[in-house]
Amino acid sequence: MSEKKPGLVGRVFGFIGKILTAIRHLFTLVVVLLLVSGLTQIASNSVQPIAEEGALYLAPTGVLVDQKTLVDPLEQLFYQNASPDETLVRDVIEAIDYAQDDDRITHIIL
Repeated sequence: MSEKKPGLVGRVFGFIGKILTAIRHLFTLVVVLLLVSGLTQIASNSVQPIAEEGALYLAPTGVLVDQKTLVDPLEQLFYQNASPDETLVRDVIEAIDYAQDDDRITHIIL
């Protein structure tokens, strides 16, 4: 019994199938390399040790407010930067209160 070779159409579709398989494998390799690269970046970002003495640097962004402005949830969903830059005064005071009890903080920079 002799093997029957595929015709022209079979060879063309076989070639297209091999190209698509190669593209799929290449895409998978790129995704895996990106994941490994991301995980190594996360693991390599070690936390710097805190100095024995130093300053607390406070840099509030935007306007200091007692209560944040209400933003429509749908507007915030569609427009990511819809919320205005606001910093709660309560947060600033809380940071200063914690700094007051911490012996490592010698002064505050605003």
